[in-house]
Amino acid sequence: MVPAEDHYMLNNNHHFQLVLKGIEAGVYELDFDKKKFWWSSKFYELLGYKRGDIIPDKKRFLNEMVFPDDRKKLTDIFENYPKIEDHFIIDLRILHHNGNYRWYQLAGQTKTKEHGNPHLIGSLRDIQKSVEQQERNQKNELLLEEVGFMAKVGGFEIKLNPFSSTWSKEMSLIHDLPEDEDFVPNFEQSMQYVKPEYLSEVKNVINDALTKGIPYDIESKIITAKGREVWVRAIGKPVYDDKKEKVIGLRGVFQDIDAQKEKELAFKASVNLINEQNHRLMNFSHIVSHNLRSHATNLELTLNLIEMETDPKELAHLEENLRKISKSFNKTMEHLNEIIVIQAETNINRKSIKFKEVTKGILAALKAEIEQTGARIDYDFEACPEIDYVPAYLESILQNLISNGIKYRRPDISPEIHLKAYRQNQRIILEVSDNGLGIDLAKYGDKLFGMHKTFHDNPNAKGIGLFITKNQIEALGGKISVRSEVNKGSTFTVVF
Repeated sequence: MVPAEDHYMLNNNHHFQLVLKGIEAGVYELDFDKKKFWWSSKFYELLGYKRGDIIPDKKRFLNEMVFPDDRKKLTDIFENYPKIEDHFIIDLRILHHNGNYRWYQLAGQTKTKEHGNPHLIGSLRDIQKSVEQQERNQKNELLLEEVGFMAKVGGFEIKLNPFSSTWSKEMSLIHDLPEDEDFVPNFEQSMQYVKPEYLSEVKNVINDALTKGIPYDIESKIITAKGREVWVRAIGKPVYDDKKEKVIGLRGVFQDIDAQKEKELAFKASVNLINEQNHRLMNFSHIVSHNLRSHATNLELTLNLIEMETDPKELAHLEENLRKISKSFNKTMEHLNEIIVIQAETNINRKSIKFKEVTKGILAALKAEIEQTGARIDYDFEACPEIDYVPAYLESILQNLISNGIKYRRPDISPEIHLKAYRQNQRIILEVSDNGLGIDLAKYGDKLFGMHKTFHDNPNAKGIGLFITKNQIEALGGKISVRSEVNKGSTFTVVF
């Protein structure tokens, strides 16, 4: 029931009453000629008053109730009416009866009553909650933006039927795209930033998410618009329709994890290096504790026998044994010294070396063995003619691998050895293949590169060549592996 005094404004318009009730609005009327300011009951209620608690007055309303910073925009409206014929809507703060300023939306438009009397009619709505929500949203948006910037996390969304995609600002920053441009790559364009070796996996997980509803969490590399390679983590979750039956899109986050990933890879490399060094140390301690002790025991025993022996023939025999023990002892010390030198000289200056020239020098040194065994040795260094390396190390590595191919040949055929160098994933690869005796890797694979480990009955085998070769390669950050079958040959692969 509308109060009788409200009839002045509402003019018994039932539909108008329903609209006002629906939008929770109060109404007002300002008669410029009569200087009469009229408020509806809802207007009073929105300001915390009841009719009669306060007398509506334009001057008091402006100077005492409207927030100081908002007065000018309302004053301009009051002063310019009825000149301005268009309607207006403004947001401003008004003093509530509880002593606090609240946000309201004031709307109005000029009307001309009988006898051309101009007046302003409009509505008042309490928008405090929506303003507070807007402020919270802005704070949350700012917070999320700052957190995203600090954590290098962006967001993305893909919608189907019709297809569309959106990126957050941080997504553009991660891809080195200008954030001030309103450019969001479509699906195919965004896939162009994925490094080729990861493209298939990325497309597969996105397709599974959109077609099968399978979420994903993967790490891959992208190449940004500036050509930088960056490790990223992408998490995607399917978006379903209201019935939770059909996938209608994909939503997720995208994070630059390059710094963390590089540290992780460096840490893993350090752990692997430590493990390898521990392994080499175990081999080294084995030769020190076992072989040297064996030499020392044999020396002491032989000397004791010499002291007790009186037969000249036996003395001569013992002296010959003493010389052999001494020679073996010196050889062991040479091996130990060579290993120590390898570990100590990892910072030796590298030089540009041609594979072909080093190989020719080695073949010249092994000429007698090659001719004696009828060995055929060929090489192909066209894909990678040279390398920056320590010359003495490269010569030692090639000589050991070539001479092993000759030494461990099959008795029924002439040895054939093939050398090849090429580049792969920014690393230089050397392969040395032979058709020799081969190695039972299932039985000896974990001992192949150990010190003084031999796997054939060759009397010239000392079990030190591959151990030293592995140490030289790993000391300069490389690795060596082997593929082999018994009586079919071996292929040693060196990754420099």
